[in-house]
Amino acid sequence: MQNPRQHSLITLIHSLITLIVGAVLLFSGPTAHAAEKYPDFLPTQYQRYFARYIDGRTLPEQMLNRVGMTTRAYGRGFALIAGISKYPNIKGNGSDLAPAGEDVRKLVNYLTTYEKFDEIVVLKDTDVTETNVSFFLQRYFPRRLQQFPRSRFLFAYSGHGTTVNNKGYILTAEARDFADTFNSIPMATMRVMFNEVVDSGFHVLALINACYSGDFLRRSFGGDTHFIPKNPGAHAITAGGTNELTWHDGTIGSGSVFFEKLYAALDGRTGKDGIVTVDDLAAYLRREVQISTDQQQNPLPGDLSRDGSLGGFFFFNRRPLVEDRVVPAWDANKGLPFGQPSKTDERDAAATVRLALPSANGLGGLQKDDREAARLYRLAADQGNANAQANLGFFYEKGRGGLPKDDREAARLYKLAADQGGTLGQANLGVFYQQGRGGLPKDDREAARLYKLAADQGGATGQANLGFFYQQGRGGLPKDDREAARLYRLAADQGDARGQNNLGFFYEQGRGGLPKDDREAARLYKLAADRGNEYAQAALKRLGR
Repeated sequence: MQNPRQHSLITLIHSLITLIVGAVLLFSGPTAHAAEKYPDFLPTQYQRYFARYIDGRTLPEQMLNRVGMTTRAYGRGFALIAGISKYPNIKGNGSDLAPAGEDVRKLVNYLTTYEKFDEIVVLKDTDVTETNVSFFLQRYFPRRLQQFPRSRFLFAYSGHGTTVNNKGYILTAEARDFADTFNSIPMATMRVMFNEVVDSGFHVLALINACYSGDFLRRSFGGDTHFIPKNPGAHAITAGGTNELTWHDGTIGSGSVFFEKLYAALDGRTGKDGIVTVDDLAAYLRREVQISTDQQQNPLPGDLSRDGSLGGFFFFNRRPLVEDRVVPAWDANKGLPFGQPSKTDERDAAATVRLALPSANGLGGLQKDDREAARLYRLAADQGNANAQANLGFFYEKGRGGLPKDDREAARLYKLAADQGGTLGQANLGVFYQQGRGGLPKDDREAARLYKLAADQGGATGQANLGFFYQQGRGGLPKDDREAARLYRLAADQGDARGQNNLGFFYEQGRGGLPKDDREAARLYKLAADRGNEYAQAALKRLGR
């Protein structure tokens, strides 16, 4: 029989061992392995898709305290990440989409290390099937979200998308070309699947990086209100619009522009109070992706809740957590924040154009340097890049970057860009025909033709200029205020100052089927005036604003 002293010593040793083992389990952050016990309702064939499965809470209390929450007020973190980097049946460059693979790899790492998600399912390449996506979105995760109230759920996709007959699709790895709807998942079907987690979840977010991904959305959301995530909400942010391509740019990072900018947003560049909400994230992504792609890619936010979202998904703001040593610093493999010079090989023409943008416009904290911008534009223009040719032409037109003012050289460069289908080249060449400059005859019909080519491809300058021709009834076009208003709105929505000014004028006058609305007119004039439009500045004075 043990005496009381021996019993106390044994009890103490046992308690210490228990504490040590518990601490090891708490801080080691294990990933999925055979010893973990999956839920009984998870079929064995789906267990292999788990990149991380923790049968117990992993989110440190300190992270929640920064948001004014505790572990009692928070459920768990769940994620479904899908990406396709190889399309073996598609011929040409489209068969290898390595940046999508990078998006998947980096996101798994980020959610594990910095967001402390409990369950992360990854579907890669041939695993991205309608059956697999349906199982996790409609059966597994809805049940898990019901089991753990107040949880976060993130769905992320990166890969090829396409549009056929104005309907968006996600191409599967078996797709034979970009019109193969048989080996695709319709965006509308993805949306129906996603509704199951929307109805079951608390904080839900979808991030869709695919061409023509805007088809996933219904209605917009946003504003200046900063919601503390006490209320439920379901949102999506697509990498581009319904009719837009999405991009990878080596100057920004190894993944897609969309996801690289996501990581930059979470590093203290937006948000406050220790979190980054969907409103913060959507505003940052839209602005930065537009700048990085010269407005060729415009992220769209959408509210997916049936009754409207009062709150919504949040990420932790990484910078204060790093400063408090709650999480480690982000590694050097992240995407470059906007505006920093890159060491990317300047033989990559598209990348060189991106490098020139900060110097040309004084963006990202860099000083405006027209000479450096002109040098970079020439490098890319000599390789046949249409955007570079148009921008270099503009520099010759204005006499910028140490170049002489030379309308003929500008016209030559605009034509080179226009012949390749460059919208900026088409629009600027149209202006030269409209005004009879650069050795070109004055020809409104040719100007109208070029404006229409640019407008039909979504070029904002072409849309604004074509709208003016419809307003005036020029270039063989009928006088049509409604069509002019439609085109002005398209241009204004892309941030074009002339489109904003002219649409404001139509609201002020009550033209083009628009109501007379001085408040909306003033709002549009202010947007255009802030971009330096002199007509808008004068209009604001006229309205006494």
